[in-house]
Amino acid sequence: MQVQSIPLQNPPEILTVATGCHQGGTENKYCHKFWTMHVPAWNGELVLNQRSFAVVPGCLILTPPHAQLTFAYGDELSNHVFSHFNCSGNSSSTVPIIWEASECSLCAWSQRFLAAFAWQPQRAVSQLWDMLWQASAACPYGALPETDGLHPNVRRAMEYIEAHLALPLSASEIADVIGISVNHLNRLFRADIQKTIWEHVVYRRMDQAFHLLCATTTPIVEVGQSCGYDNIQHFNKSVRQYHGRSPRTIRAQHGR
Repeated sequence: MQVQSIPLQNPPEILTVATGCHQGGTENKYCHKFWTMHVPAWNGELVLNQRSFAVVPGCLILTPPHAQLTFAYGDELSNHVFSHFNCSGNSSSTVPIIWEASECSLCAWSQRFLAAFAWQPQRAVSQLWDMLWQASAACPYGALPETDGLHPNVRRAMEYIEAHLALPLSASEIADVIGISVNHLNRLFRADIQKTIWEHVVYRRMDQAFHLLCATTTPIVEVGQSCGYDNIQHFNKSVRQYHGRSPRTIRAQHGR
């Protein structure tokens, strides 16, 4: 599965949601300045920055801003639901370029998304944000873009952190898994992402917590546990220090 980086800390800004229809056997080329999402009902091919991907009905296609896109449509009339949107935030999550989930569920979701944008735009924002997080969760544990420029040991450490985010972690444990000293790994982290190992662990946990508080109704205690906090008081204090608000306030401000 080929993945790419996307900021998911904040809800997406939806520019448009619509349906498209193209004659079979044709090609269309695009280069948008925003993110695009397609749920096609056709077989064909996507060429993204000179790299080819098979397109099947009911998959989710996500393409980044300024990418060179070519869609080659199959022999039949080709319909799809698409959206243009912007993402912002300091976080960097990963999503697949093409996610082959359940055809029926994604097609049904795309129709609900289309209707929500017409009548309840804020609900559409929530639906898209949640779908992006679902796509991120579908990535293999710790999958990172091949072109991220990270030192191999930093990449391996990040993959381990992602796979164990809900479990007790320590910088020494992570360094032991990689097979180098904590000081050496911290120097690599600072050089690549301007954070220490532990600062990155906290950043990823707080990013995950923010999403779960905003986009789900998961009980706050369970949100904390899924982010590696068994003690609810410690979780509340950490969220308040990091986000400037309590978990309960964050959830209330996002209508959950």
